[in-house]
Amino acid sequence: MTRLVLVQSSLHKNSRTAVVMDEVARQLDARDISYDYLDLRDYTLPFCDGRAFADYLDEFPDMARISQLMQQADGYIFGYPNYVWTFSGVFKNFLDLFGKYTADKYFGIVVNAGGRNGFMASNDLISIMAFDFSALAIMPQVYTAKDDFHQVGDEWLLSADKPLQKVEQMVDALLFRIQTTVLPQL
Repeated sequence: MTRLVLVQSSLHKNSRTAVVMDEVARQLDARDISYDYLDLRDYTLPFCDGRAFADYLDEFPDMARISQLMQQADGYIFGYPNYVWTFSGVFKNFLDLFGKYTADKYFGIVVNAGGRNGFMASNDLISIMAFDFSALAIMPQVYTAKDDFHQVGDEWLLSADKPLQKVEQMVDALLFRIQTTVLPQL
């Protein structure tokens, strides 16, 4: 059985990234796919400072749980806000701590930005993941901008057809790759 980990890395209270990741979760629920949803707003993690992994565990007990989930996953979907045409420091820190568990696996990408011009924000992630972990991004990626949403009170709703279609296509492509491909162990 395929098991995924979804990582939502925006810390904003009314995160549009989280709204898209919730749509990803709905798509997985509809396909009866097992997943764990890591919303980084719900965890206390250290700044990665080069210590041995075990040296973080006493002070940051969330590390053990996340480590276990990341190790058991067959693939990942990473959601992050676009900050200055790349991913946030929060997500970079997460990769510094847990990226090693993605080695030789596939991942999908959800990028949320304020406007339309940051669509290349995923290139840094793709390069880092391929170089450091031999992890492979699947296509299509999901890219959303503020005008893909409408606001009801304090809540954002994803309402544009294109990103909703891309979520479905990304989920299908990721599941296909995981279920039909054996990546060589290097």
